[in-house]
Formats: sequence, structure tokens, C-alpha cells
Amino acid sequence: FLKSLPGDDVLVGQYAAAINLAKVPVFLFQGLSTVLFPTVVSLYVKADVRNIRRLAAQSSRYFLLLALPFAALIVPVAPAVMEVLFGKPYRGGGAPLALLVIGYLFLSFAGILSAVAMGIARPRVPMALMGLMVALSLALNPLLIPRFGAVGAAAATAISAVIGVVAFLAYVMRRLGAIFPIVTFLKGLGVSLLIGLIAWGASPERLDLVLMLGSL
Repeated sequence: FLKSLPGDDVLVGQYAAAINLAKVPVFLFQGLSTVLFPTVVSLYVKADVRNIRRLAAQSSRYFLLLALPFAALIVPVAPAVMEVLFGKPYRGGGAPLALLVIGYLFLSFAGILSAVAMGIARPRVPMALMGLMVALSLALNPLLIPRFGAVGAAAATAISAVIGVVAFLAYVMRRLGAIFPIVTFLKGLGVSLLIGLIAWGASPERLDLVLMLGSL
């Protein structure tokens, strides 16, 4: 779809760079999902629902503590991040980057929830939910890309990921009970808002310092 738009070479280049950057935290959370699945299976065989619930809540807590500050650091200054890392011609990829960061973080959380869901149920349920996310993204692409370009493609990814996480969370919580750490979410949100304000108020020339502080 992107290649059908005028100026597609620049657009595709910006979008590809934005995707590469947005995927950075995904690899970390993929490792968590890989470890989580066999552990949940082992506990499920023992009918140890209490520890499965504890493990799911702990994994969600770790995700929030890492994902919220990362999003707050990147999203407010996404155009400047693209310019600093890839050069001035890529600054136009800032809006897609902001949406892709949100989308891929939600996809990462969906992966964590999927590992839990697959460990406590037949694989068909999480596979169906993943299929729903893919189908939704594919359905949104032809609706959003012709009108909004790369921003539309990124929005399709983000929207499908958010809906997928809601579906996964509803299913896992129905099976296990409350696993979403509200207190951790509120604490992480507060810290993230502070990071976001610092990043938003910083000039591009000081972005290197902001990125360094956000990584601490």
C-alpha cells in the first residue's frame, strides 16, 4: 500500500526506519515470553493457579515498568529522535514512529499474555486472538493508508494491537482473576509523565541528554 503513494521511496524509507526503532524493546519482551510459557505450563500441570496468577501479575508489572517510560521518552519527541538517529530527511517519520512505538509495545504485551493463555488453555484460543489482530490490521490498512499514508499504516498496527491486548487481558483475567497491577501502572504512569514532560520540553540539541537520562 505504501508503494502506491506519491513520493513512496522517501515514505517507505522513513517508515522502515521507524519500524526498526520501534521494535527495539520487542526483543527484550520476546525473551520474557519464551521463558514464561514453559513455566506456566509446568505450574498448570500441577494445578497451581495461585502461582500462575502471581507469575502473570509479576510479568505484567515488569512490562509496565519498562514499557511506559520507554514510550514516554520516545513519543513526545519522535520527529527529533528520527532526525538524531537517521538524519534530517527522516524527521518526517516522527508521527509513524510515535504510533509504532505504542503499537509494538502493545504487541509485546500481547505476546506475554499469549504465553500465559497458551500455558493455561488449548492453543486455539490465543491463536484465534492473534489471528484476530492480524485480520484487523489487514482490514484497516486499505482504509487508512490511502488517506493517511505511513501514519495510517502505523495507526492500523497500533489499533489492532490495542484491541488484541484488551481481548487477551479479558480472557486471561477471566481464567485467572485479577493479574493487572493497578498500583504499578499508576506509579509507572507518573514516572512516565515526568519523563515525557522533560523530553517534550527539551530542544533537539539536548535530545542526547534526554535519551541518556531516560535509560537510567
